[in-house]
Parts: sequence; C-alpha cells; structure tokens
Amino acid sequence: MEFYERMRELRKEHGETQAQVAAAAGMTDRQYQRFETGKQKPGFDSLLALADHFGNSLATMDPADQTVFICHGDCLDDAEYTAEQIRALVPVKDIIINYVGPVIGAHAGPGVLALFYVGVER
Repeated sequence: MEFYERMRELRKEHGETQAQVAAAAGMTDRQYQRFETGKQKPGFDSLLALADHFGNSLATMDPADQTVFICHGDCLDDAEYTAEQIRALVPVKDIIINYVGPVIGAHAGPGVLALFYVGVER
C-alpha cells in the first residue's frame, strides 16, 4: 500500500471528508487532495499535523511498506552488513544506502552509521 492510499484509508476510517481533514490539519483542501492522490508528498510539518489529527495513525504502517535509510561515513561495508541484518529480521519495502555528507561526516567522523525509518515509538 502506498502512503497516499493509507491517508485515504485513514480518512475513511474516521468518517471524514477531505475538507474536514484539511481544516483539522491546517492546510488547504487542494493541498490535502494532492497528498491523498499521490501527486505531492507531504512535508514534515504537514506529516506532523496529519499524524496529530489521526492520533499518530500515519506511523502505524505495515513494515513491508517501509523504506529504511542508512547513511554512513565512509564505511559502506558496515552499511551493507546492517542492511542485510535488517532484511533478515524485517521484510521492509526498500533499503537506501547513502553517505552522510561532508558536514555531518566532518563532525561525526569516519565509521558513523545512521538509520532512519518511520516508527510509532522511539
């Protein structure tokens, strides 16, 4: 299930119109419509507003629909090993590996690994 499909499903489960959700989340009707049809992805502030409105329901996705991001500081082998371990434990949709970038890398140093995903709890 795509994220926009989950948004539509949540709205219908709550018995609301697109206009009602948009008003509750502090956005225009058109903006919400673009999110729900998949024409535009919500930004961070919009995601927080929608999660707050739906009682954090947006974060309760099936792990099989999740994309996990692994960023590394010049330790690709470690990042790939981490990706293998994740795939062995959880059937995620995709794992994307990338560098942390020069600014974060200069502060964190070589060997740093960062893992990002959507979750319900910390």
